[in-house]
Amino acid sequence: MILVDELNGTSYLNRLIARSLKPLTHSLLSVCYRSVIAMTTSQPNPSVRQRLLYLHARTPSVFSEILGYTPIEPTKDYRAEITADVPDWPYNTVHDALVDGWQIVQFPHLQAPIDDRDLDVVGYEFILQKLEEVQDG
Repeated sequence: MILVDELNGTSYLNRLIARSLKPLTHSLLSVCYRSVIAMTTSQPNPSVRQRLLYLHARTPSVFSEILGYTPIEPTKDYRAEITADVPDWPYNTVHDALVDGWQIVQFPHLQAPIDDRDLDVVGYEFILQKLEEVQDG
């Protein structure tokens, strides 16, 4: 249970965390903690939504070539497209997507070595997310 200060609406927990962070003002750790605190204590913005990106790479390395690319947009009428057209993807590797601000939420499941010809999937699947302001339309 978080106690709320009747006078200014801030929680006891927020004040306690802020007080404990004062000694960390110049460290990288402070930046990380402050970022997490800001995300968890700020009011949610309904237009900020989770975008998903499924990338299939040739190997489990984030630097390997992408074989498959499927973006999932959080809009009402969005449908993923499957096309036979030559791919024109914005990223050549998973690392390229990371540089562009995507975050990996799931790495490929690595199992015992098997012959790839026996698999029904292509490559090693990475699932990435990006929280961005998205307009329906």
